[in-house]
Amino acid sequence: MTRSQTGPGGTEQPDGPIELLWGRANPAMSGWYDAVDSWSKAWAGLFLRAWPLVAAAEGDPAGAPVGEPVREPPPPFRTHPAGKTIAQLAVGDNASITQVITQADIDAFARLSGDDNPAHVDAEWAASSRLGARVAHGMFTGSLISAVLGTKLPGPGSIYMSQTLRWVAPVYAGDELTATATVAEIQADKGRVVLDTVVTRDGEPVLTGQALVMPPPAPAPKRRSAKPANGRATRRKA
Repeated sequence: MTRSQTGPGGTEQPDGPIELLWGRANPAMSGWYDAVDSWSKAWAGLFLRAWPLVAAAEGDPAGAPVGEPVREPPPPFRTHPAGKTIAQLAVGDNASITQVITQADIDAFARLSGDDNPAHVDAEWAASSRLGARVAHGMFTGSLISAVLGTKLPGPGSIYMSQTLRWVAPVYAGDELTATATVAEIQADKGRVVLDTVVTRDGEPVLTGQALVMPPPAPAPKRRSAKPANGRATRRKA
C-alpha cells in the first residue's frame, strides 16, 4: 500500500522509500512509533510532576507547585562557645533553656522516632483518653535536658554517659517548658560530673532526674620549638 503526502502547491505525492520502510507508512513500524509516543508522554508527565520537588530541593522558588506557598529554607544551626572543662566547673553551676511545645513538634518527633501512638497524634482518640488531649512524648521532653548539657553546661565536647528520668506530669501542645541542669557532684579523679536535671512548666516539675556527663578535656598546650641564644632554631639529628 502506498501512502501519499502533500507536496508543493498542494499536490499529492507518493511516500518515498525511507518513509515506506521506516515511517508510519509501514504497518510493522506504526506500532513501534505508537509505543515510543506512549513511553515518551509517560516519562514527560512524570518529569513535570517531579520537577517542582527537585527544584524546591535545590532552592529554586520557581519550582514550587502552582498555588502552594514557597517554603523557606530552614535557618542555619547556631554556634556555641567551647564547653567547660571539669576544672572550670563548680557545684551549684546551672544552665537552662526554654521552649514552647507545639503540636507540629510532637508530630515531627512521632515521625522521627516512629512512635505514632494515638495519644500523641490522634486528637479524637486522645480526647477520650484519661489525659483528655494529645500529649508530648516523654522522651521529647527529656531531649530538652540533652540540649542543655550539649550546648550550655558543660557544653560542646561533653559526653552524655547516663540519665535517670521520672515523669511527674503530662506535657501538652502550647506548654512552655524550661529545662535546667545543675552541677551536683564533681568526680575529678574520674573526669565526670553529676548534674541534677529538671524540666518545669510554670515553675512546677514535669520531669526530674540526674545525669552523668564527661566534660570536654582541657586543650593541649601548644608546643614551642626551642631556640638557641643566637635566635636560630635547632634541628634534631636523625
